[in-house]
Amino acid sequence: MNEIINWLLGLDPTTEILNADVSFRFPVPAWLVAFVIIMIAVYCHWIYKKEAPETGKFYRGLMSFFRFLIWTAVILVLLQPRLELDYLSQPKSNLAVLIDTSKSMGLNDRSDDNEFYEHIKQATTGTDKAETVSPEEKRKINEQSRYDILKGILTNDKLDLIKQLEEQYAVHIYAFDDRSEKIELLKTDDESGDKAFAMPDMDGDTTQLGSALRSIPNKLRGLPLSAIIPFTDGASNRGESSTTAAQWLGDKDIPVYPVGIGAPESVDVGVLNIDLPDLIFKDDEIAVRVTFEASSLEDVVLPITLTLGDDEVGSGEAVARNGTFQEDFVITPKQVGDLVFKVDVPQQGDEVYLENNVLKKRIRVIDSAIRILIAIDTPSWEYRYLKGFLATDDRIVTKTFIRRADQRTSSTRPEYLEQFPDYEELQTKYDCIIFNNITSDYFSDDQMKDIAKYVSEDGGSFIMISSTKGTPGTFIGTPISDMLPVTLEKISEDPRLDTQNRFIKPFKLHLTKEGQAHVVTRLHPLPDKNKEAWQRLPGQYWYYTGIKRLKPAALSLVEHATKSNDYGRIPLMAFQRYGRGNVLFSGINSIWRWRYKLGNRFTNRFWGQTIQYMGLPHLLGNMKRVNFQTQGRDFTIGEKIPMTVRVLDRDFRPVKDENITLLASEEETAQEMTYTFQKEEGKEGVFEGKMFLQEGSRHVTVEGYEKEEEIILDIKPPQFEFESPAMRIKELQSVAEASGGQYIPMNEIWKLPELVSGTAKKMRSQLKRELWDTWLTLLFITIACAFEWILRKRIDLA
Repeated sequence: MNEIINWLLGLDPTTEILNADVSFRFPVPAWLVAFVIIMIAVYCHWIYKKEAPETGKFYRGLMSFFRFLIWTAVILVLLQPRLELDYLSQPKSNLAVLIDTSKSMGLNDRSDDNEFYEHIKQATTGTDKAETVSPEEKRKINEQSRYDILKGILTNDKLDLIKQLEEQYAVHIYAFDDRSEKIELLKTDDESGDKAFAMPDMDGDTTQLGSALRSIPNKLRGLPLSAIIPFTDGASNRGESSTTAAQWLGDKDIPVYPVGIGAPESVDVGVLNIDLPDLIFKDDEIAVRVTFEASSLEDVVLPITLTLGDDEVGSGEAVARNGTFQEDFVITPKQVGDLVFKVDVPQQGDEVYLENNVLKKRIRVIDSAIRILIAIDTPSWEYRYLKGFLATDDRIVTKTFIRRADQRTSSTRPEYLEQFPDYEELQTKYDCIIFNNITSDYFSDDQMKDIAKYVSEDGGSFIMISSTKGTPGTFIGTPISDMLPVTLEKISEDPRLDTQNRFIKPFKLHLTKEGQAHVVTRLHPLPDKNKEAWQRLPGQYWYYTGIKRLKPAALSLVEHATKSNDYGRIPLMAFQRYGRGNVLFSGINSIWRWRYKLGNRFTNRFWGQTIQYMGLPHLLGNMKRVNFQTQGRDFTIGEKIPMTVRVLDRDFRPVKDENITLLASEEETAQEMTYTFQKEEGKEGVFEGKMFLQEGSRHVTVEGYEKEEEIILDIKPPQFEFESPAMRIKELQSVAEASGGQYIPMNEIWKLPELVSGTAKKMRSQLKRELWDTWLTLLFITIACAFEWILRKRIDLA
């Protein structure tokens, strides 16, 4: 009966009627309608009894019945009845199929597991039973990429997966990588009229499965969606978490049935990072820490080759572990100049992706020692640890002037000076001067002017380390304070604070944005790790509280984490160019405290790269008027490259321009791109901006200063797709579980149409229908009239 009603109302046969209600446009009491119908029945019986008394009861009753139907229908039409229906229906739902077109789908998988090859054969032949794979079939499979295997699955005539799904659903097919695009089904030319689709290009640099999953309901614009079937290797490496997106779909009752394409275990080894200073010295034994990443290579011994320029400078072995691991090597450079350092790992077994087996880094090798002059009043803790570090570094030659030292020390030990050198000695014998706790009353005004001249005109460097005595308070108002990157005021301090623990509560140091990219404050080569390193440092107990503010052209590298004044956070480590030279100011006196529980690692790294950065320009005689600061030299296509550029005029003073133009050129093609950088607010000669560069080695210069300085940036295609080339079965299983779906291995693809068949959903709907204004009503009255007329004709009453 339900099917008949659905047919009469034009509804699907499976429609389930929940509630039906009939109302009239012209409301009449029910009792009155019933009374009228009864009266019509009485009248019809009476009229035929009177009109045809001789006719048999059967014919007379039948004619009375048809007359009753006619009049009743007319009365109901006059009342204009309306049907309101509440029902559940199951319309043909929608199904989304996602095809992974990222570059990782171009990998050719190989495996020692015969089951892997049996699964591929089963999937591409459409059979539900595993079959033995011959050596020739295995060879052909090895030649196929994951994408080729997927093509074989989707174009398999025996399986005919898409057609099976279309019998139940409206199928929407999308290609996805870093975005998702619909693929239109195309009519074939054969007589069958079956539909097929052209496989899209495989060129995506990233896989954003989570973003693709979330976008599908929006693309269907509210249409009922029963399920989503992604064909992918699971290498979701950018965008929203695929599991998070799957949970969102699960809340909407949209299950995901991921089909894994590829080998769940794939041999791969890659070189992730080289921890090596940008500048090293010839004939030094240099420690190199290399970070590797491997999969399916647990406890395998890897031969490693280290090359600098044209020379092999080292080799060794690393024991592979699944995931990331590090290995230390020692090299001894013999060449001098700008060279490329390379770490190379040979192909391992069935490894298919080899581009990450080699990593290069540009470095510079020099053959000179940096000459340092330290001037102190008496040995402080900071001096003792700094001097101890410098004594262990053969790349640094240190001379020390101790104002209150025993005269016999300077006469018997050549590393100590009897008096502070004059201007000519500073010019020719020293690259960097360090002041700590020495007082200004030792120097004449001319001597301090000579020191300032040594920095501004000769390109020397100057470092001032604050102390409770001498530096920097006694130098306020002198030529020395003019060089400093901060403005100061005098305070009352007690020299005994160096040995007394007056400050009980330690404070932390905060690395600024400029400090994150600056060589001096780079405690780790990776920006994120560098920030973590600064957060791990032990607290400080003293700083020079007379620091007021940063000078306009200076850079604040490190600030007090909690203290501030009217000008903002207090700069505790600041840098600026002063004429041709560099000046670094440290407002703390306990860098040696960084050794607590952490050892010498961060302390030695800080002083080593600080001495190099400050002393090398004078040593090499290459003080430039342009300085670039970036977070590395290697970037990927499409990556934002933030950069800070400092530009000085011919007098080595900050330029007054509001913006500068950077030129990025490629030598082979002579292609050149321009970028405009704006002046950083409140800082003369400092410009900030971001660049997007195309693939290749790009030589970046400042327009008008091309001969001053250039920076070479290597731009490479993103390698996100190959960081972990194995098919990520666990991630796909998590997606299925989070959404309420099921992970489908390749050998079970034939089950897919049956698995998703139960996902179609019923929709609750309402129907309002005018019963009187339909063809059925007219047909009913016409048929009733016809039957009555035929019966009347039969008994000669017409």
